[in-house]
Amino acid sequence: MNKIKILLLVFVLLGVSQVALAEDTSVVPPAMPEVVVPQVANEIVPAGLDKENRLEKIKIVGARLIADRVNELNKLANKIKKDKSAVAASSTLVARIETQKTSLVALGDQIKAGTEASSTKALVKTILTDYRIFAVFIPQVHYLRAIDTLTNHINNLTGKFVKVQTNIDAAKAKGQDVTARQASLDKAKTALVEVNASLVALRAKADGLKPADYPVTSKAVFVELKAGIKDVQVKIKTVRQSIWPSLIAKVKAEIKLENKVEKKEAKKIERENASTTGTTTGLSSPLKQKEEKKNGSPLMRLFGR
Repeated sequence: MNKIKILLLVFVLLGVSQVALAEDTSVVPPAMPEVVVPQVANEIVPAGLDKENRLEKIKIVGARLIADRVNELNKLANKIKKDKSAVAASSTLVARIETQKTSLVALGDQIKAGTEASSTKALVKTILTDYRIFAVFIPQVHYLRAIDTLTNHINNLTGKFVKVQTNIDAAKAKGQDVTARQASLDKAKTALVEVNASLVALRAKADGLKPADYPVTSKAVFVELKAGIKDVQVKIKTVRQSIWPSLIAKVKAEIKLENKVEKKEAKKIERENASTTGTTTGLSSPLKQKEEKKNGSPLMRLFGR
């Protein structure tokens, strides 16, 4: 019975160690998300459209332009739906894409129903001037998606800070010096607040783009967005590589020390119980067995071995 108690005690202590390690794992930052920076395309009027006066040919050009754009929008929407790195913002971006698709399809119906070449040609040209799907809208969505992904990553890191703070507070309660760890955590928090502010500003720039901004303004904004996102990525990596590892290392060191103490206590209790078992149940303890092997058991001595 006492042996069973000893085993249970060892398992409990090991269980505590495993919980501690699980808590340690919980403060490890999530993987850095992949961010796609888009290539910005130019959009020009198809060659020969200005001189084309045949209604059916104009309609064919219009149908092709719309089909190309709707297909690309469908691909982009499906890619965003599958992406789990910015779930909260995904539905908003998909809704924007669906709005563009609906509008383009309606325009296609107008072009198809056209009865006069010049007015139908004017409608076809609005596919470029009023939408700029390749030159403005699709790059805009990619940048917004990148910003949302990084914002979501920052939110995840901030959530880990709560667990790191819990570990620091626990260490402080045990009388440990947590000054350096607290300073590292505070530095990380400040850094991420600044990064988040940068992302808010970048989102406002990306969100404000319009088809009419093509080409000068839109291209300038895209250059600024690309540089801004790269800067944000560098700052996040700095937090992860320079600040976080020191916090994780100290947590692991403390848990390793706690596990060592727990195992030492478990062995001590096991030895004490083994000794007690020998005297209370008639079974010899390891020390007593050694003595009996040398001098003989009481019964053997009684009967002259």
